[in-house]
Amino acid sequence: MSLRGRRAGTRAPVSMERYLVATVGAMRVAVSAETVEGLLTIDERGSLGSLTVQGQVYTAVDLASRLGFSPDEDGLDTRVILLAKGTARASVRVACVHGLLECEQRQVLPLPDQFRG
Repeated sequence: MSLRGRRAGTRAPVSMERYLVATVGAMRVAVSAETVEGLLTIDERGSLGSLTVQGQVYTAVDLASRLGFSPDEDGLDTRVILLAKGTARASVRVACVHGLLECEQRQVLPLPDQFRG
């Protein structure tokens, strides 16, 4: 029984998703935590362009430019996110990583057509 005298129904299991939230340009973005293989500081990144980490090559993606923003200047909070899905690998520079967000799968909307690869 619930506090109101009714029987509490059993809920179906809820499918949860985890996302890493970061700032790129003037926009917060979220990437599936399943695709994140690592985070690097600017010092760890080294030179611009593709990165090789533990024998894996990560192609640099300028997400800020793709979203129509000018690149952020490097700062103390600047990070490079290493992403992988299947055999595809990429690195994305972000101004700041805010942390992980967990939400129900039904709350996640698909990307607009212009962002689908």
